[in-house]
Amino acid sequence: MNTPDVCRFVTRIGVRGYRKCVLFSLLLMVSLNAPDGLTKDLGQHRLNVDNISTSTLAGVIDRYRGKPYVNFNAFMLDLYITGKRFFSEEQHVAIGEFVVNEPISQSESLVVHRLLGVYNRLKYGGEARRMLGHLVSVPSVPQFGVAQHENRNFIRLEKMIRAYAKEFGLKYKNVKGHVYEVSLRGRRGGALIGLHAHADVAAVADELWVLDNGTKIDPFRMTQVGNRLYGRGTQSAKNAIVVSMMAMRTIKEEGIHLLNDFKLLIDTTEITSRSAIPNYLRKQAVPDYNITLDGSYPVVIAEKGAATLLARFPALRTTESHGMGDIIDLVGGTAANQTSVASKAIIRSDVPQQLVQKIEELSSGFVASHGGDF
Repeated sequence: MNTPDVCRFVTRIGVRGYRKCVLFSLLLMVSLNAPDGLTKDLGQHRLNVDNISTSTLAGVIDRYRGKPYVNFNAFMLDLYITGKRFFSEEQHVAIGEFVVNEPISQSESLVVHRLLGVYNRLKYGGEARRMLGHLVSVPSVPQFGVAQHENRNFIRLEKMIRAYAKEFGLKYKNVKGHVYEVSLRGRRGGALIGLHAHADVAAVADELWVLDNGTKIDPFRMTQVGNRLYGRGTQSAKNAIVVSMMAMRTIKEEGIHLLNDFKLLIDTTEITSRSAIPNYLRKQAVPDYNITLDGSYPVVIAEKGAATLLARFPALRTTESHGMGDIIDLVGGTAANQTSVASKAIIRSDVPQQLVQKIEELSSGFVASHGGDF
């Protein structure tokens, strides 16, 4: 099984901010209860079945968009009866075997997983977008001198997440305002799998939220332009909250039996102290397996650690002449773990024109020597 390939397509929503919906397939592939017949591997008793192409998925989505289905089984039955032209003979057989609850092979289960992703997109795609927009609307930016659990925006966001957990029928616990825990129980004796996301977002520089065509974007009002969603937290990492909870909701609604327990741990201090999770783990069980849903998952599949570089310069008196000028202020980015979109240096100079010419000369050479990709 090629897991990255499966994750790339099985639950792809089609808008950049939702590509983390691969979690649907991840949860299913690692945790379905084999005795129920969905993923029983029949070994050599059945030939391998090719998975469904993205072009086929697009055709299925267009054909079945807007049709109300009671559950996934009803969707699969409709596909089997009316959608034969979209599938190979082997794929069509796999769909039929699933419908009548016959055991299917590992490769056939991948076909089912991918179609479950399509089903979720058709049924919950719009609702997931609305939920993400709802979470993005809360400016959960850390405030200097105010603890996260006392920050009114985090209190507001926590109430939203708690309400969604209740609506989806999921167990929820607010751990002292530091970690929001959403859980789904599996079979007794299974492993505990931790899914990690964070509710806090980095501060914004409003003047930088401008598209190439001059359109200004409100960072706390999710805006769709083409096939992209703009808004603080659409990728890091409120979308991870949305897709994790949507995945849990679907698993619960469809009566899918899990081998393992899942806990979504929503951190409130990822941008600042990163103290919430360590404090949480002092009294709570450490998950046996942990998946960090941040960045462009599944391309970003692990935390690679962090490094801090400190540059020190001797203090110079600005009344003295030092070359063409003196740097009197230097600012880059708004958070230590955030790539700076724009940096600024203020230089005091008696020869500004010469200074500008020298900077342009040096910068053009630097850009050219690094591929010109800036």
